[in-house]
Amino acid sequence: MDALTMSEKAVQEWIMHKPWWNPFPNSRFTERPDVAAEHLTEGHVLVMIDTSPNAMILPVSVFSFLQSVEEYHEDVLIGTYLKWVRILGVALSWLLPPLWYALVVSHVSLDGGWKVLVHPSATDIPIFWQLVGAEVGVDLLRLALTFSPNPLTQSMGFFGAILLGDIAVKAKLLDAQAMVFVALAAVGTFTAPDIDFGMAVRLLRMFLLLFTGFGKLVGLVWGGFSAGIVLPLIVLVATDSFGMRYSWPVYPWDGSALGSEFIRKPLNRKFMRPSITLPVDRTHRRPKS
Repeated sequence: MDALTMSEKAVQEWIMHKPWWNPFPNSRFTERPDVAAEHLTEGHVLVMIDTSPNAMILPVSVFSFLQSVEEYHEDVLIGTYLKWVRILGVALSWLLPPLWYALVVSHVSLDGGWKVLVHPSATDIPIFWQLVGAEVGVDLLRLALTFSPNPLTQSMGFFGAILLGDIAVKAKLLDAQAMVFVALAAVGTFTAPDIDFGMAVRLLRMFLLLFTGFGKLVGLVWGGFSAGIVLPLIVLVATDSFGMRYSWPVYPWDGSALGSEFIRKPLNRKFMRPSITLPVDRTHRRPKS
C-alpha cells in the first residue's frame, strides 16, 4: 500500500488476518513506556509506527486484556483485589442482562428478598425489547459523549444518563430492574483496560441476549443461553495471535501462568517469562552478587 493513514491499526489489519466476524482483538496497544518495556522484557514483540504514540504488542492472549499496570503500582494485596474486581466486572458485563432475562422468562422463583430480582414491573413492552433498546441507548449516549465539546462531556455523562433513565422508567418504557442491569453491564465494560476488548465483550453480550431471546421463541431459553456462551468460547479457543493460542494459559494448559493471572505476584518473585512468547531464556536474568 502507498500509505498507512490509519497508523498502527492499518498495520494490524495487514499483518494479522482473521475473519471479520471475530470480535476478539488479537493485539494490544499502549502509549505507556512502562507497559511497553515490561512486555518487551517478557519476550513480546513491539511494533511501532513513525508519528504514532502507540506501540502494538504481539502476541497476546485473552488474559492480556484483563491486566493493568496500575495493579503493579499498588501493594500486592491491593493489586490482587483489583484483578478480581476487574475480572468480575468483565464477567458481569458479558452475562448479567442476558442471565436476568433468562431467569425472568423461564419463571425461576427465588426465595426471600431475592425474589424481587425476577419480578419486573408490568409494562407494555416485552423485556427482550427493553433490554435491546437500553443497550442501544447506552451506545448512543457513549457516542454522544465522544463527540461532545469537552465542557459538556461530564455534565452530559452524569445528568443525561440519570435523567433519561428516570424518564424512561416513569413513562413505563423501561423496567427499573432492566435499567439497573444494563447500567451495571455498561460499567463492567469499562473495567477492561483495553477499549477494543471492552467493545468485544459488549458485542458478545448482545449476541448472548439475541440467542437467549431466540431460545425463548422455540421454548429452549436455557438452551439458547448456553449456545450464546459456548459459541464465543469455541471462537476464542480457535483464535490465535501472531501464531500463538489466544486461550493461553487455559489451552494449552499452564497452571502456574494461570495462577499469575488471578494473583498479583511480588515483582521480586516473578522468575519466569510467559511461555506464550516462546522465550529462549525462560527466567529473568539477575546480576551475580
